[in-house]
Amino acid sequence: MNKYLYILFGMFFLSSCQDFLVEESRSQMTEDYYQTDQGLYEGVASVYSVYRTLYQHDMFRINYYGDVVENASSMNNSYEQSSDVGWGTLNNVFSNLHKGIMIANRMEKIIEQMPEIDRTEKIYLGELRGLRANLYQIQVELWGKYGHFQEKVYTEFEESMMEINQQSVAYFYDQILSDIDFAIENLPAKNEISEFGRLT
Repeated sequence: MNKYLYILFGMFFLSSCQDFLVEESRSQMTEDYYQTDQGLYEGVASVYSVYRTLYQHDMFRINYYGDVVENASSMNNSYEQSSDVGWGTLNNVFSNLHKGIMIANRMEKIIEQMPEIDRTEKIYLGELRGLRANLYQIQVELWGKYGHFQEKVYTEFEESMMEINQQSVAYFYDQILSDIDFAIENLPAKNEISEFGRLT
C-alpha cells in the first residue's frame, strides 16, 4: 500500500513542478534591454571587459616581448615569458580586438536609433568611439594594412566577422581620428567621473 502512496505522491509532485521548472532565458540580452539605463550602462561596460581580457594576457605578452627584444642586453632574465608569444597569442589579440569593436558598433547603433539622445548617451557614444579608436589603433600597429575593418554591425560574435576586409592604413587612421574627435568633444572631464578607469 505504501508503495502506491509513494507513486501517487511522486506523480503529483512532478506534475506540480512543471511550471516551476520553466525558466526564462536571460543569456541573450535583447535590443530592448539595451535601450534601458541599466542595459546601456552594461553594454558600454562590456567593452571595458574586453580590454581587461586583452591586457591581462595576450597584449601583456606582446608588449613584454617587444621590451625584451629592445632591452636584450638587460640582466633581468626575462626571456622565458617572451617565448609564450606565438600564433595563438596573435590570434587571441585579433579576436578580442574585433569582439570589442563588434560590441562598440552594436551599442553605437542602438544609441543612434534612439528618438532623443541625452547628455549621458552622448557620453556613452564618446566612450564607445574612443575605445573603438584605440582598438583599431592597436590593430594598425600590429597588422598595418592587413588588418580588418568591420562594416557590418553584428549583434553577437560570429565567425564571419573575422573574414578579412582589408583597408589602407590611411583609411583606418581616418576612422580612428574621426572617433577620437567625437570622443574629445563629448567625454566629460576627469573630475566629473566617479568611476575609476572610465574614459575621459
